[in-house]
Amino acid sequence: MEQLKFCPLFSGSNGNSIFVSYKNTKILIDCGCSFKRIKESLAMIDEDINRLDAVFLTHAHTDHTSALPMMMKHLDLKVCGTKGTLIEVYPKICDYSDQIFQIDRNQNVGVLDLRIESFPVPHDACQTVGYNIYAGNKTVSILTDVGHLAENLYTDVAGKDLVFLEANHDLNALENCAYPFHLKVRIRGDEGHLSNENSGKFATHLVNNGTKKIILGHLSGEANTTQLAYETVKDVLSTGGIKTNQDVLLSVSERGCMGEMVLL
Repeated sequence: MEQLKFCPLFSGSNGNSIFVSYKNTKILIDCGCSFKRIKESLAMIDEDINRLDAVFLTHAHTDHTSALPMMMKHLDLKVCGTKGTLIEVYPKICDYSDQIFQIDRNQNVGVLDLRIESFPVPHDACQTVGYNIYAGNKTVSILTDVGHLAENLYTDVAGKDLVFLEANHDLNALENCAYPFHLKVRIRGDEGHLSNENSGKFATHLVNNGTKKIILGHLSGEANTTQLAYETVKDVLSTGGIKTNQDVLLSVSERGCMGEMVLL
């Protein structure tokens, strides 16, 4: 049986990109960081950047889109995003308009062997989305840059085999870190980022609805650590009667580094 291949190339406020492949279809979710680094990271997992079929954008912030102009210049691939996202990035990629495809915030599209479903996510970028990816009988959700746990997320993300879930910051660490006050307010706001505690609460819901693997990501460089994110989410799961590594496999995609490659 063909396996779905999933690998966070890097995650965090310094750059985000996730590789997904199934059968002959290869895509990226976001392309923050440099073209060179994406190419090198793909090579590390025996993938050729020239074989990519599409890039799906969650939103327009530069840590999710910075490589886009170079990718469109050098590669023959489709770029998909919501109208709000595409309007913001269009000045940088307007020479390649025939490669750009708009999707709605609740849309199901086929890309060769994959089916991609978008859903709205609360964040301070116009029309931010997350993605559900369907590959045969395997399902993956990607949910980063989450200001708060909006009601739709509980149904849109439930029941997926693997979920890449934001665990951006520890509230105490955020209050005491070197970030300026306005940035702290933004991060903990309703359109900012998800705390470790809230990530744990959502993870509990996911496991109770059938998710077997959760990868935490998009960690803050100043207000979180890999161990803190893992232990906090693990503790919240435990409070809900869920045993890590028994009821669910839990790991963390370290900030700025290649994460765990998963085959489903």
